[in-house]
Amino acid sequence: MKGKISVSYHSEQCRVRINKEWRHAEFLGIFQDTGTDLLGQPYARPVAAVKINGRLGRVALSEVKFDEEAE
Repeated sequence: MKGKISVSYHSEQCRVRINKEWRHAEFLGIFQDTGTDLLGQPYARPVAAVKINGRLGRVALSEVKFDEEAE
């Protein structure tokens, strides 16, 4: 099968709370974080993927604000 593959994404400006301070970031999407806690119990929770200061990061959903909600 011949064809052209195109990859694109939509991002949106947001604010992310880091150490009690709101910083500008680029919201990339919501993903599932999985792993095991210190007691060996598995967990799965949604997290926001953001681009901040040129780096990819993940933050809790409650730590993200969009411009409509900005102070």
